[in-house]
Amino acid sequence: MSDSKVAAPVIIHHPEDNLIARVGDFVQFDFDLNTSDVDVTWYHDGKQLAPTNTIIYVKDVEQFALILKGVKRGDEGLYEFVAENKSASVRGSARLGFEVIEVPPHFVERISDATCRVGNLVQFECDVSGDPEPNVTWFHNGRQLEKSPNITIVIDDTLRALIIRSVGQENAGVYEAVADNGVDRTRCNATLNIEESKETPQIESTMSNATYRLGELALFECRVSGVPKPMVTWYHNGIELHSSNDVDLVVDGHRHILIIRHVSPQHAGRYEARVINSEGTTSTSATLDVKQQIEESTRTTTYNEEHNEINSIGIQNVMRKFRFGLRLTRPEYNEVFSYYDIDNMVD
Repeated sequence: MSDSKVAAPVIIHHPEDNLIARVGDFVQFDFDLNTSDVDVTWYHDGKQLAPTNTIIYVKDVEQFALILKGVKRGDEGLYEFVAENKSASVRGSARLGFEVIEVPPHFVERISDATCRVGNLVQFECDVSGDPEPNVTWFHNGRQLEKSPNITIVIDDTLRALIIRSVGQENAGVYEAVADNGVDRTRCNATLNIEESKETPQIESTMSNATYRLGELALFECRVSGVPKPMVTWYHNGIELHSSNDVDLVVDGHRHILIIRHVSPQHAGRYEARVINSEGTTSTSATLDVKQQIEESTRTTTYNEEHNEINSIGIQNVMRKFRFGLRLTRPEYNEVFSYYDIDNMVD
């Protein structure tokens, strides 16, 4: 029994020569052989072409082709193929030229809106065609962008990209890609939104146990932080507190203050501030002891005329630690304001 010999390749049909295309066209070179048992390699002006998403090798039994998707300036020239197997090799060629025509710039793919966190990398990409090949200029909020340590401008065939390596709050806004080739000009834009970095709630200053006499004004305070801004809910012996005639819940920036206007035995117990945001929960607590009055005292602190009189014992000692003007919020009313001003108090 003799070994079967592989047929030497012979070109049955040559690719069409001197093809004329326009920028952006699809171009196909095809040829037929007498056998499918071959390996085919394509070359452009002597340089081997590797298959990509725009350079496609086709094989269908004994029919072969090279497809070029979206041709551009620089793709013109001589295209050659080599078909070979164990018995022999054969080669053929064809030329590609461009029609002399001016094509306005056109965005095949436009830039898209993006959202990222501070410190992250963001990239805007577009794909643009035209003849002559368009130049793309980048703008941020109307100001032209140039290359810098934090900004990279990429040109790769028809792909154009703007890369911001480390995004800051100042990078938020509208980005615009303007394509111009002398024939015409076109543009596309997108918005960059900065996502706030999230942080679990933290208690920067905790509450402390305290002892007050009957009738005194009592204060508990804590400072909190977190992103998003945390909410603070106050509890007395496990029961949620709300602003009332004898209790004020005050928010002053990061400070959260619980004020008891007239301490009585029912106010004794454990007070807790629960701090919560979308990232977590924490709390701080303290105990209020109520000391019975040993001797009677009738010291009066007077506010402005529009304020009620608050009777207290030793209020100067308590309030001397706090000098503030605070906005009191009461859910049961739309807006009720009270201001504590230590400088207007009298002995």
